[in-house]
Amino acid sequence: MIAIITAAFVHFTFISGSHFNGGTITWHPTDFNDTSNPINITITQTYSWTFGKVNCTNAMITNHSNINYGTYSTIPTDTLTCISPCNTGSSGNARGYTSTHIIPQCTDTNPIMGTTISQRTDTKLLYVNDNFTVAYQSASPYAWLPLAGSTTASAQWSIASNIDLYLRPDGYYNKPPHHQNDHQNFEPSYSAPLATMMSPLNIPKNIQQIINIPVSDANDDDLRCRWASGSTECGDACPSASLIPANTVEDFISTTSTAAMSTVPVQFLVHVVDPSTCPVNPQVIGFPVESSCTPVQAGVPYNTVIIAIDNCPSVASIAEISTLSIPGMGKGNLTQFNSTIYYRNVTWIPDSSQIGPQILCAMAVDT
Repeated sequence: MIAIITAAFVHFTFISGSHFNGGTITWHPTDFNDTSNPINITITQTYSWTFGKVNCTNAMITNHSNINYGTYSTIPTDTLTCISPCNTGSSGNARGYTSTHIIPQCTDTNPIMGTTISQRTDTKLLYVNDNFTVAYQSASPYAWLPLAGSTTASAQWSIASNIDLYLRPDGYYNKPPHHQNDHQNFEPSYSAPLATMMSPLNIPKNIQQIINIPVSDANDDDLRCRWASGSTECGDACPSASLIPANTVEDFISTTSTAAMSTVPVQFLVHVVDPSTCPVNPQVIGFPVESSCTPVQAGVPYNTVIIAIDNCPSVASIAEISTLSIPGMGKGNLTQFNSTIYYRNVTWIPDSSQIGPQILCAMAVDT
């Protein structure tokens, strides 16, 4: 079964500038019930890019094509590389791990938002008790947008994830306990937490904001968030004065534990803007509902409708229903139903390689 976790975000607009807008890296055992050594581990990279610099089309999405990287000609050779500790012959290091490419498949194209979303999944044969960090790090001329409060005019990025293959006390790689009352005898595990954010995020100045970051963990582990720090976790993008610190999500075996079992980065841009003339943000509704978990069967078509409500039709209209979705998930054209309701159809046939938790995010953008 494939679980779709949805979250709605509203009132975003396009930010021009450099080509990288953040992302996340997570991992899980390819076979959720595998206890062998070595073991196949699936690593998933999700990145947001600036539309017009890195592009996709709807046809590329449905055909599982890689992004069009434009003038950024080194993207096909950029890698997710072990950065510490990386002695591949020694226990506790990155035995079995070889650098994997980052060039991903198109998943979403949002021209009005100014973003292109992409995702890549790879499988690595790794060893029990190894604990190491991998990262995708920028090299000139790659950079975030110039960041307010940053000490550099064009900040370099680093987005890092910790892979910890120590066995849990139950003998599994972060496998959840079996619940005797479950009506299904398959319960997937996901060793690292699952978290992501759409980027960039506009927030109005002089108005206190709460930014919700969707986070889940199929193991039901204790989840905690903290600010990332240092050049390894966030490059130049999170000095103390910056408005754009990266986020990091970690899972713990219990609420009293002080040792994280895995670390997942969540990096996104925040853009401070003038307050909107519309006092009420647009809403995203429909099925699946916000923060829900929907089972979907591999090989069986899944169809749903994302609906946007315009709460200020006299001064604004819905310009876009923007998405951060799953490879191969097709989206129809934005359609106006009446003066306040707009919608976009979503279709998807998941394949067996996508078994496990998947995230679908949607947001309405008004004019």
